[in-house]
Amino acid sequence: MRLLVAQVDVIPGRERQVERVFGFLERFKGAVDIIALPELWTTGYRLKEEKPHTDVKVFSEFARSMKAYLVAGSIYFRQGERLFNRSFVFDPEGNLIGEYTKIHLFRSLDEVFTAGDIIEAIPTEFGKIGVIICYDIRFPELVRRLMLRGAEILFVPAHWPHARIEHWNALLKARAIENQMYVVGINRYGREGDILFGGNSGVYSPKGESIGGVGSGEGYLLVELDLEELRKYRKEFPVLEDAVLIKEEV
Repeated sequence: MRLLVAQVDVIPGRERQVERVFGFLERFKGAVDIIALPELWTTGYRLKEEKPHTDVKVFSEFARSMKAYLVAGSIYFRQGERLFNRSFVFDPEGNLIGEYTKIHLFRSLDEVFTAGDIIEAIPTEFGKIGVIICYDIRFPELVRRLMLRGAEILFVPAHWPHARIEHWNALLKARAIENQMYVVGINRYGREGDILFGGNSGVYSPKGESIGGVGSGEGYLLVELDLEELRKYRKEFPVLEDAVLIKEEV
């Protein structure tokens, strides 16, 4: 499976940003099976200046034009009167095959967004994938639920600050090791207000080995993931079969 990770900055103007990023990605048409983007990559956290999305047509059309799966990072999304930090996944025909609303909201944003409460693995032709968003990576039980539901690849779109970039790297690696899964971190790069976002997008193998990374600045990472190797490794070292779920009496 050929994976493209796109680490981008976020410029003002939602439509201009979408056009800019999609224009960059078009050069990979026919060369990738799945494309992954960062958290809130169309607006950043300029929530007062930018309008929320109310449909996902532009992302569906792009997936179809690229003939690739699209993990569309996450977007600032309005449904009815409520606002969400929501990720959408499309197949190569442009069909919406899964979505995820960020469950763990950073304290400064819990009055803006409505938190999600559903976590499901998403079937693809290669195997099941899972999506969580940024701050969610600090909560290992969420990833374990996805693994138990069959996820073999975890996508983590993020707006992770440079000040805590070592946490980012360590958490991605840890989630890969403890769940014997591929973990794909897609972080934003650039500055917004006083915050510098850290980049360092990267992919970790089920053994916790780095397969590749972007570093700082805008850029991309193109790697191949071998799910048969993942399944072989889980059989050879069946840690997950030994997991004991402890019931605590309250």
